[in-house]
Parts: sequence; C-alpha cells; structure tokens
Amino acid sequence: SITDDLHIGLNAVGYINEIHSYIGTGYSLDAGGVYNFSELTVSLFARNLIPTKVEYTDSEDDTYSGEEDLPLHTVFGISYPFGDMDVLGQFKFDGVNTLMSVGLDYTPGFLMGMLTLSGGYKEFSVLDNISNTITLGVGLNLFGLSVDYAYEKSDHFEYDANNFASIGFDF
Repeated sequence: SITDDLHIGLNAVGYINEIHSYIGTGYSLDAGGVYNFSELTVSLFARNLIPTKVEYTDSEDDTYSGEEDLPLHTVFGISYPFGDMDVLGQFKFDGVNTLMSVGLDYTPGFLMGMLTLSGGYKEFSVLDNISNTITLGVGLNLFGLSVDYAYEKSDHFEYDANNFASIGFDF
C-alpha cells in the first residue's frame, strides 16, 4: 500500500505446461494497482510485462523444440457499491480481443459480512473468436477464514462446467 487509497503489487510468474510428452517452461512478470475514489474503486493490471516465450521440449524426441509467445494482457476493472450489493465491471485486452465482464456481489448486512453471493457474465477468447459464459459463486468469511466456491458454465466438449474453490486467511 502506497497510501490508504492506492495499492500496487508485483508478481513473478513461472510457467510449466505439460501435454503428453511435451513440456513447456517460461517466466514473466505481472503488475497491478488499485485506487479508491471515495466509494468507486478502479484497478489496472498487466500480465506478461516482459516479452514472454514458453519453450517446449519433447521427452520422446530430443530433436524437438518449439516456442509460444505469451501476449501482454491488460485488465481494467471498476467496482461501485449500492447498499449491500457491489456492481463490478471489467474490460480485458488479451492480445487479440477486447473482452467485457460484469458481475454482482451481494453481502447481506444482517449477516455481518459472513456470506457473499455472486453472479456474473464473462467473455473470453476461443482462438480468435469471442465466447461467453455465466458464473455463480458463494463465499463464507468466519473470523478471518474465508472459503469461496465458484461455478462457471463451460462449452468444453468433455465437461459442462468449471468449479473453483479457494481458502484464505487474513492475518
């Protein structure tokens, strides 16, 4: 935190991608910031700040080598509260497409911030095309321990949904 209203972060990233006998490795750097304007919160995030290549080898063929360029991603987000509900918006450029996401977080005041219900709409790139999905989530926060779950509808041919879970603790 730079001030009470301005927060910045830096993240070192290591990539390891394994597909059958192919293994890709690489590294990069991400950075972001959050600023609070009274009740309005804005954020800006950049992924792959340094030119990033993932280099591939094949454990079954010592002569194989390949590489993949990972493009610069930029994400702009905004959040505004309306009573117990937060309205969220996001614009993302992934190197090919400009994508939009919107969401709602509802934290009932009578539960003292222990429960949050979430829903949203998300666009994402599939090759050079734009696809979309809906998301639903629930979060529990008890004495600094948070447990969150999210469901995301998928159009993948082998499965119908993505499920995400996380556990966190505030020190």
